[in-house]
Amino acid sequence: MSEVNKIRLLNPRYFGDSPDGAALMGSQCKLCGQVFFPRRTLCSNCFKKDEMKDVPLSKKGKINAFTVSNRSHIGLKTPFAIGYIDLPEKVRLFSIFSECEPFEQLKIGMEMEMIIDKLMKDEFGYDVLVYKFRPVKREGG
Repeated sequence: MSEVNKIRLLNPRYFGDSPDGAALMGSQCKLCGQVFFPRRTLCSNCFKKDEMKDVPLSKKGKINAFTVSNRSHIGLKTPFAIGYIDLPEKVRLFSIFSECEPFEQLKIGMEMEMIIDKLMKDEFGYDVLVYKFRPVKREGG
């Protein structure tokens, strides 16, 4: 029997399809326009229930705050960077950062892009995938 690439999303309800491929999915209130992540059925802005629609979130945002951790969590190799990303939809996400060494390059307001990447291997041998953010790669440099 051939080896199948065994993967699973840490939280499948966070993701959906967009015209640009897999994306983080939020909810937007049809009445007041507020966007939320993760998805929900109640708008905590205008308190209306069942007036939410699924919307793909932007794949790019800017660093609001970050830190570099030297303490291992769930198998992450230290050191690693984590922080908050502000999306254009006025949603703030907490995320692991990827491909950002040297860490001195990280700055508040720096543009980042979402990727889906491996977090760890679970007890069943599956690669567990999560969203992460990395610095936006500039053309020609």
